[in-house]
Amino acid sequence: MSDSAALPGVVGWLDDEAGTAARLGDVGDSLRERLGSDGPLAPLAWAFDYMLLDPSDERGDPIGPFGPLLQMGGGRYPPALREVPDDVLLLWEKLSGLVEHPYLRARLGDLLWVRGWSDSPYSHAVAAVDAYLELVPPVADGIECAEGLVRAAGLARQINERERYRLVIDAALCQAGAELAEAEPAPGIVLRLLRVAVGDRSEDVQARLAALLRESWGVFDDPWIRDKIIGMQLAAPAVSDGQRDELRRRSVGLWREQASSVSGMRRRFFLTEALDRARAYQLVDLDGEIRQEIQEAGIDRDEMQTVSSEIELPASYVENTLAHISSAPGWSGCLDRLMVLGPLTGSLNQNQETVRQQARQFPIKRLSSGEVLGPGNVPIFKPRTGADYDELDLSSHERFAIGVGSHIAAEALGRILVTHGHPTKAELDTYFTTPFIDTDTAERMAASVEHFTRGRFDECVMVLIPRIETTIRTLVRAMGGPIWWEPRPSKKQSRLDFGRQRSLGQLLDQLGGKMDEDFHRYLYTLLVNPLGYNLRNLYMHGLADQGTREHAAALIHTAVFLAGLRPANNESEAGVTT
Repeated sequence: MSDSAALPGVVGWLDDEAGTAARLGDVGDSLRERLGSDGPLAPLAWAFDYMLLDPSDERGDPIGPFGPLLQMGGGRYPPALREVPDDVLLLWEKLSGLVEHPYLRARLGDLLWVRGWSDSPYSHAVAAVDAYLELVPPVADGIECAEGLVRAAGLARQINERERYRLVIDAALCQAGAELAEAEPAPGIVLRLLRVAVGDRSEDVQARLAALLRESWGVFDDPWIRDKIIGMQLAAPAVSDGQRDELRRRSVGLWREQASSVSGMRRRFFLTEALDRARAYQLVDLDGEIRQEIQEAGIDRDEMQTVSSEIELPASYVENTLAHISSAPGWSGCLDRLMVLGPLTGSLNQNQETVRQQARQFPIKRLSSGEVLGPGNVPIFKPRTGADYDELDLSSHERFAIGVGSHIAAEALGRILVTHGHPTKAELDTYFTTPFIDTDTAERMAASVEHFTRGRFDECVMVLIPRIETTIRTLVRAMGGPIWWEPRPSKKQSRLDFGRQRSLGQLLDQLGGKMDEDFHRYLYTLLVNPLGYNLRNLYMHGLADQGTREHAAALIHTAVFLAGLRPANNESEAGVTT
């Protein structure tokens, strides 16, 4: 593949390109344009097209921090460093001995070290560190210099080159001071450079670092930058316990100060940042104060933007569904047919696949950091990981589905009333009495349907939710699951030792695998999922003004589902079936 004899004709031109390039990637662009993609020297461009990534970036190669420039499906460019053929590595090694520009020597030496090439990979690491030390203005711009010195520090530590490590730290602090002296210093450059020296324990380095951090505090007034400055001050080896406590309180105070000058959602956002830090630093005295401030912070409606979605269902589909449900003989038959709607959340597997497709199609949606507000505009969730966003997106998708399904369920119940008139108490009592629903609970469920037909939706909701929870508790007990927590010694002497009933969420957890998974997810999202409808907690904790027609219809639909459950025929495994 390679043809090292042709290298001399490339070297001079390559050094010239590196001298005029604004960034290292420009060298790769020029090489690909000059050498083509199939020529014997084409793999030279690979070396300069790798992206130097943060160690935490999952795109990095398992053997080092270099990731692909492009990655799509199963393909990537350049290839993974561990898969680069030996003849290409040999080509890189020969080129590293011919070129002069530090851009080129640093990258080639770094790649060869990470790959562990030749009998002495150490020599490649040393060459890379020395070249990175030359990448200072005007040879390289500020950001290339900062990134190079950060990488050089890591390499010097890896190969235990203490003297070179000291040289890198000295260069980083010098460049940070020079950047701060600029008319418009770049915080990203300054912070990267200062971070290089944070772990060094020598007194002279720590003294220089402390002075530069104080200077940075005076130059930059952005709270995010200042918070990072405090983070580096906290990481200083010689910081005392008293200084650490003062710095932590300063971090919290920074965000409370920002909150004091704004209102509405911005105030709440800054206070939440303060609360996160108070909790992380275990500042219990501030935790309660900030939480109270968040509770009292209002939401300015002018800051809010309504986002709505529409779904079109063929009128014939809706009409046929309503006609099918309401044409059954009597209320009992109609309630049975209400289950043609299935779980209002739909298929769990299909919903998960839809969410995955949306994440691939709209990845930028997950780049925005934010929080989910619950009843009373209280923050209840802040997604941070991919799994967090998956659950948030899935729950949002299910909320929308329940919104559509509950409206159809409400229309169906109204159509049944028009067709059959008000149900008799005896008919509904009998309908809801099942192996898992006793007569008293069934009577209350029947009463809730009567409330719905009379337009008393709040009464319907408040009567029905406790009976749904009672039925689920009966299901768990019937399958041999625990329904209460026994009294246990309290860790706090002032707290009495009481047993207690398990929460509805904990009961539903025990039903996983014991019933249809789509209905199980539906019960979770409708009743207890904080990101879903969460109707049990919304109404039982007094967080809703009054019951709505759609909420009442969804709960009746749930009660009908529970009334249709029977013990599973498989005696070897507890479960229920419809």
